[in-house]
Amino acid sequence: MKKFTNTYSNMEVDKFIKEKMDEIKANKKFCEHLASLGFDYASIEENISFITDYFYDYTKCENCSDINSCPLGDHYIKKVTYSDGILNFEYDICPKYKKINRVKNLSYICDIPEEYLTKSLGNIDKHLIRKKLLLSLIEIYKNNANKFIFITSKKNSGGSFITSLFYKEIVAAHSVSGAYLDGSKRLGELCNLLFSNKVEFTKRMEELQNVEVLFINKISNYNFNEFTRNNVLYPLLETRASKGLTTVLTSELNFDDYISVLDVKNNMKDVRLRQIKELLNEFEKIDISLNIKVY
Repeated sequence: MKKFTNTYSNMEVDKFIKEKMDEIKANKKFCEHLASLGFDYASIEENISFITDYFYDYTKCENCSDINSCPLGDHYIKKVTYSDGILNFEYDICPKYKKINRVKNLSYICDIPEEYLTKSLGNIDKHLIRKKLLLSLIEIYKNNANKFIFITSKKNSGGSFITSLFYKEIVAAHSVSGAYLDGSKRLGELCNLLFSNKVEFTKRMEELQNVEVLFINKISNYNFNEFTRNNVLYPLLETRASKGLTTVLTSELNFDDYISVLDVKNNMKDVRLRQIKELLNEFEKIDISLNIKVY
């Protein structure tokens, strides 16, 4: 049998280890992750070949921008355990993939754009004009508080992006039922069902009236007539208000302009219109309309 010969000098091995250690140390988040598992620099160096392999998979997963095109191929990632100087590799499903599936399973309707699903709250541009909104949404996220918010967010102001991310985090963190609606699409469907299928309309309305968290994005993009306004928008808002269930609306129109649009007969004395206005007056009103980058 031919004798195995090490073709690498100690100097080359030392150089390789140093390069890999420098690469790992440069990634603060990965180092903190390893520390949480019980590693120190000595134990990392001792297991450098395995840790390097894990590091490359970890960074691919962290930098994933499209959950439907998993850089690892199948949503499985290495899970490392380290105890009593023994390193073990197991496999687990990607936590981002698990969270997204969890949010979808908890949502009656989830119209969040796919490209937003893999983003995190850290991707939000914390411009000063958004401070009030971020603080209100953080209160819901951290304390599971019930809130009513009317957000004026004109095109490119980031309302859809911010509310998508907070909705996802709120539902996942508190395991609550929810719905995130494309206002124009879903309100249109609901109003059509009012005329075409009363049974399905009642079922869908009851779901939306009772989910614990409801976000309606760009509600101003749907044009109600008097009948649909009174029989869809009013009962939806009124029931949620009476039950104290978190309701967040984004609108490309400011509050006063949106009320004007709802005044389809130019009659502010209309009883139902006044009731809707009173309900919406209870919402915290926040305007983030400024042409800045979305995230």
